[in-house]
Amino acid sequence: MKNIARLIAFLFLAATLSLSALAADDSQPKIEVPKIDAGLGACYANFKVTDGNGKPIYDAKIHTLIRTGLFGIKKTDLQIGTNSNGLAKITGLPDYTKRAVNFEISKDGKTKVVPFEPGMNCHPVVDVELK
Repeated sequence: MKNIARLIAFLFLAATLSLSALAADDSQPKIEVPKIDAGLGACYANFKVTDGNGKPIYDAKIHTLIRTGLFGIKKTDLQIGTNSNGLAKITGLPDYTKRAVNFEISKDGKTKVVPFEPGMNCHPVVDVELK
């Protein structure tokens, strides 16, 4: 009789732990951050785009043109949009540039230009407020 009581108690405890684990997994799904790879180096930039009230902006366009090679003949043109949290990431940015690299962030006619200087910060977190 004691063995049956222990078995029931063990099954009840296992069921309770399983249900609590399932409830924790039902939280909001994680929203993936859109990424694009330039394939030019090991640097990257993380972007967070918000409006004047601090709310994230969905599908704000982040554009850059990176010129490399002799006389800037090779061009890498990149564009990505932000997710619903206003986040985006550009990877594979060059470790060194002779020419200026700028990110142009725009949405609904509002534009902001942010410079990228890998010598100063190879992994910037760029917070942009579009007003």
